[in-house]
Amino acid sequence: MRKVLLGAIALVMVTPFLYMVSVSFMGEAELLRWPPPLLPHAPTTANYSAMVEALPYGRVLLNTAILAAGVMVAQVFTSAAAGYALARLRFPGREGVLPTLLALLSLPAFLLLIPRYLMIHALGWADTYPPLVRPAALALAVLAFLDQWRNFLWPLVITRSPAMQVAEVALARVHTAYAGNWPYQMAAAVLLTVPVFLVCVCALRYIMLGVRFTGARVRL
Repeated sequence: MRKVLLGAIALVMVTPFLYMVSVSFMGEAELLRWPPPLLPHAPTTANYSAMVEALPYGRVLLNTAILAAGVMVAQVFTSAAAGYALARLRFPGREGVLPTLLALLSLPAFLLLIPRYLMIHALGWADTYPPLVRPAALALAVLAFLDQWRNFLWPLVITRSPAMQVAEVALARVHTAYAGNWPYQMAAAVLLTVPVFLVCVCALRYIMLGVRFTGARVRL
């Protein structure tokens, strides 16, 4: 019974993604019919061809991969070093470090947006790769990669040229440029979701190993 319930919940969660993929293969006129079709009657890849050129897809993937990979490496390095120091070493002020970190994590990210922007602008790093990679804190590799892949606000503020835009920023601009064309928007969303999906599939084994090594028990 539990597996049936989990399967039903999974189906509910996956259905919007499946419909997004279905709409991405429809023509604009077909989607406007009533009632809206669930599957395309005349599937077309023209939406994907248009979005690969409009994004531009290759450049957006490169920018987002550099951002996500750079922050991931920095976060894993700093997290491992800080975790080891807090767990193994004894030093003055050690007891106050963790509460201070937790207090800083409770601050909304947008409160630091203007100070970070002023600092990056003063260093001459605006609209370049360094400001996208530098703000690294505490996380693990896969979660850090996925979190930075969907990062929107900071890249939107610090980049100006289309050549430097990342996935979420590019998707927002597609939504603005093609506000009435849902097949175009769904095609762009699918193109930018596929890399994240592949990372999740490839990393699933390592995530489960991490759960086992920490002693956590997951029952299905």
